Amino acid sequence: MADTEADYNRFHLSSVFIGRSMVNPNFNHQEGAIYCGATGGVILCNKTVRSALVNSARSLTYSGAPSVPMVASIRAGYHLLMSGETQKVFERFLFPPRSAGTYADADAPCQEQTAIQTIVKYFFQTLLDHPVWGEGMDEGLIDVPLAEDWEGRPFHSHIVPLRTRNGHEHYLFAHLAMANMNAYAISYPIVPKGTGRIRLVFHAHNTEQEVDRLVETVADWVTEMLELERSGSKHALPRAARAAYSMGLSS
Repeated sequence: MADTEADYNRFHLSSVFIGRSMVNPNFNHQEGAIYCGATGGVILCNKTVRSALVNSARSLTYSGAPSVPMVASIRAGYHLLMSGETQKVFERFLFPPRSAGTYADADAPCQEQTAIQTIVKYFFQTLLDHPVWGEGMDEGLIDVPLAEDWEGRPFHSHIVPLRTRNGHEHYLFAHLAMANMNAYAISYPIVPKGTGRIRLVFHAHNTEQEVDRLVETVADWVTEMLELERSGSKHALPRAARAAYSMGLSS
């Protein structure tokens, strides 16, 4: 606790947000999630305590469950999406009427939702059809759990994780970054140990050409990693990772 002003001045430099899946080294920094503090908490502490919490208390940092209103809102949102009611909201508030009873670009929201589904399906199909994909899977270099039986699912998330071998998510992150692709590495303690991944987020404006380039870039990384392993060099880094580390870009 910070019982005095001196204690506060010493402790306020670092903080840990509890129950919001977020650790913030600077309490004064404005984060969007800070406004959800009613369902979480904050620990003001020095850097030593913060380091201990970040590295040894994952269950504390990620223990907060969503509030009842939050769960109710999410559930209501799902029902609205499934019923098509969200289209009416989009049309009314995002596309002002040109004249009485008519709306500009009324089909745009529906087209965007459909475009996301189409582009995610195209990604799965293109990825699984690539000749390098099977070998990368067999060697345990990469996996996309959501790609399994994707054709049987009526709806696809626009967030697709690329699972990698332990620690390799940083190598793939660097490879994608060097190709001017923004996809972040997600590592422990955000996810369980040994389940590191790259998080892909698809948007309605993404094109098939962009997906083709993404798949080729990932395949290029898999090919390079396979070649490094076959060379017998256990400590060699892939070229993008070497460049990223030298530039201080590693995550």
